[in-house]
Amino acid sequence: MYDKDVVIVGSGPGGALLGFLLAKSGVDVLVIEKSASLKRDFRGETIAPGSVHILKRLGILDKIPSDAYLKVQQLIMYDKDDQLLNIDFHNFEHEQKYGIDIPQPTILNTILNEASQYKNFLYLNDTSCVDLIENSSGEVTGIKCKKGSESFEVKCRLVVGADGRFSTIRKLSRLNFKKEGYQRDLVWLKVPKPQGWVDANIIKVDRDDHLIILPTYPDLLRIGTYVEKDGLSAARTLGLEHFKQRVIAIEPKLEDTINEHIKDWKDTTFLEIFSTHVPKWSRDGLILIGDAAHTLSPVLGQGVNVAMQDAVELAPYIEKALQSQKEEDFSLKSEAFIEFEEKRQKNVSFVAKFQEEQEKRLGARTDEECNERKTSMKLIDSNPLKYRMMSPVQYGIALEI
Repeated sequence: MYDKDVVIVGSGPGGALLGFLLAKSGVDVLVIEKSASLKRDFRGETIAPGSVHILKRLGILDKIPSDAYLKVQQLIMYDKDDQLLNIDFHNFEHEQKYGIDIPQPTILNTILNEASQYKNFLYLNDTSCVDLIENSSGEVTGIKCKKGSESFEVKCRLVVGADGRFSTIRKLSRLNFKKEGYQRDLVWLKVPKPQGWVDANIIKVDRDDHLIILPTYPDLLRIGTYVEKDGLSAARTLGLEHFKQRVIAIEPKLEDTINEHIKDWKDTTFLEIFSTHVPKWSRDGLILIGDAAHTLSPVLGQGVNVAMQDAVELAPYIEKALQSQKEEDFSLKSEAFIEFEEKRQKNVSFVAKFQEEQEKRLGARTDEECNERKTSMKLIDSNPLKYRMMSPVQYGIALEI
């Protein structure tokens, strides 16, 4: 049995960062992670400029060698070889002029190492939450855990569900949520970067087929392409060569590296695309953040950034609630987080709507839809206010700090 002020379930970027922030402020905090390792495949390697600014401000980025990540300074969109949009991060008004691509174990280990300097911080890996503990009033007062063959309980004033898109805490919380699937799912592959390739996030479309091409540390490309919803088995029936030729047809410059390095379906990773909307993120003794509260489309890779922003925004609300807690109360009340939820839901809704609009554009099928996409993106590109329009997506709360 442990007694803690706060237990955070999930040590992704949002959960780990919140644990660090709370430990730094003197809160007695436990972070648990069901995986034995921090190794992540195709998860959250792209950190937007706004989140890089936050990591700098917190002194975390300074702890990472500059050769342990790539700087990303452009977002470019093409229709075949016709450039539709070019966003150069140097032209944003914010002082932070680049995003980064960094292996998730690197960033997580750095955050957790910084947090471990505080005696009031505890991290347990290979540990799963199997149930919530509630009192007679229905308030959450802790969790039941399992680590290997050992079962134990943790009593706490607040449980934070930061355990991702398939959140156990969300399921156990009895909070209402709505899950919506998209028309397509995503298949990722990773190959060495061809010589002379620009370090930019690239979207390349050909009618309703398209590639997301991301520079990936140390000298790789992470390539995402779509299959119809539940269409992976159909793609496999057509064969790996057919799948590879689809990718190569959109970007012929990738032909050699894909043919050399993609030899088996095991060289690809499947990602189901869906969104999850939780109208209310908290109840007494419990709150959700990140993908657990708001699973987003992978378009423009905003899930990690929004989760980190959740953590930065939530930490002071938890600190204040603990300090002002009535002596007769144990669990932190949901009402302590009303302002936080309203503020964050406004920002998350903006990002989610933006991503959904891009998803619809990427799914254009008819000539009319494709022409409308081309026209609208070129209009955005020529708009003198395009950097102001894109700032909330690339910088989020960094615009306020």
